[in-house]
Amino acid sequence: MEISTIIGLILGLVALIWGMYLKGAPIESLVSNPAAFVIIFVGTAATLFMAFPLSELKKFPKLLKMTVVKQKIITKGELMALFAEWATITRREGLLALEAKVEEINDDFLRNGCE
Repeated sequence: MEISTIIGLILGLVALIWGMYLKGAPIESLVSNPAAFVIIFVGTAATLFMAFPLSELKKFPKLLKMTVVKQKIITKGELMALFAEWATITRREGLLALEAKVEEINDDFLRNGCE
């Protein structure tokens, strides 16, 4: 899990508990009062449905997985070597020769950029 995800979860919980403390509401009311959960979580879901089209919301599980699972990131050295190889192919065989290399790219971002 990414450190930024953990920090975000902790900050969210601190903000929730601090807000309840400033309001004078007992912290136990989150557990004993299901209306608080409904307002917070269902209200958040409702605002997401209003703010984004359904085609974007369908991507949410994949995005949630990306925040929890550590992603494999290409190092700068690997990226520079890959770009140098592509530049050599383009210089020798032309730009259209890179189309054959698209299937070999493991990174989704780079593959989408080359397509």
